[in-house]
Amino acid sequence: MVLAVSLVATAVFFVLFWLVLLVPATRTVSRPARAGIAAASAAVGWTTVVVVARQVGVVESEESTFHHLYVLGVVGLPTIGLILALRTIVRPPAASAERLRLAMVAIAFMAPALVGIWATHIEPNRLTTEVASLDVAAADEPVVVGVIADIQTDRFGDFERRAIAAVVAGNPDLIIVAGDMTQVPDDAYADIEAEAAEALSRLQAPFGVYMIQGNTDPSPESVRELAELAGVTAVLDEIVEIDVRGQRLRLGGIAWPNNRREGAKSLIDRFVDGSSDATIDILLSHSPDGIINLQRSSPIDLMVSGHTHGGQISIPLYGPIWNVTELPNEVAAGGLHEVRGMSVYVSTGVGVNRGESPKVRFGVTPSVDFITIR
Repeated sequence: MVLAVSLVATAVFFVLFWLVLLVPATRTVSRPARAGIAAASAAVGWTTVVVVARQVGVVESEESTFHHLYVLGVVGLPTIGLILALRTIVRPPAASAERLRLAMVAIAFMAPALVGIWATHIEPNRLTTEVASLDVAAADEPVVVGVIADIQTDRFGDFERRAIAAVVAGNPDLIIVAGDMTQVPDDAYADIEAEAAEALSRLQAPFGVYMIQGNTDPSPESVRELAELAGVTAVLDEIVEIDVRGQRLRLGGIAWPNNRREGAKSLIDRFVDGSSDATIDILLSHSPDGIINLQRSSPIDLMVSGHTHGGQISIPLYGPIWNVTELPNEVAAGGLHEVRGMSVYVSTGVGVNRGESPKVRFGVTPSVDFITIR
């Protein structure tokens, strides 16, 4: 429905713009002034459609507004540019300077279509591999942790299976599924569970595969059921100890929501109390906001998260335009960071948000991740 509203709003913008612009010129209204009035009228029409759709509940989230803007930018404005270009070709102005000016304006209007093609159809499929390393006192020899986060799909197609294969191909010692395996309405989850379990079962590592709950995953009970079907270990407000070639590694997994919930705080307290110089302690928190529950300079060696998608859209020199955390933009952008005296790794994830936001990536490639703890 959000796409339908976006297209209607864009159509209203387009029609109003040309209706006003093509009103016969008068001596009192110059051509630039007419263009400005046309743009303002079109903006009012677009805004009216968006506001009405939100008021009557056709769309619900704030993300939907960005979806409407995105469709306007990559469909509506390029269409205006295309009309200008065709008009310039069919009825070229006599003056060469005027022809050049109209051509430049048309190109400027059409350019966002290229952004739309890239962000919608190309970058979301450019799977990459990110690597990081971390020195931990308790590590006698390297331990490689594979991370896959935010597959966030309503079907497991070639791309999703390619991402799963990529993390297995990296030969990690263990694999962490950092939440958001699926994103479907609650009443449709049963239809995808078997498919998700089959895909998840392809994740294999010598010392196990461990999954936490994300915000688009179903209830903790459903996540446990999915993990059991797939043959992986769900870690939901629990602590798991693993022997990795004689090294003691502890995983503490927080169920969703992982910030300021009593269960999350209790898990973190127990996890911190059990840490020691002889253990490698890794906290799993779908959102990096889980670190807010930790005291500064916690003895935990590493926290692994996803959730942010790297902002999903990142502007050069600015960074993510969506920061869905309470942490700084550079942390939400992904990678290994030090926050409150502790190491935090944020995966940019594999998929896109399938809510009312546009299903795009720009400046943030999907990734699977490998962290070497040495």
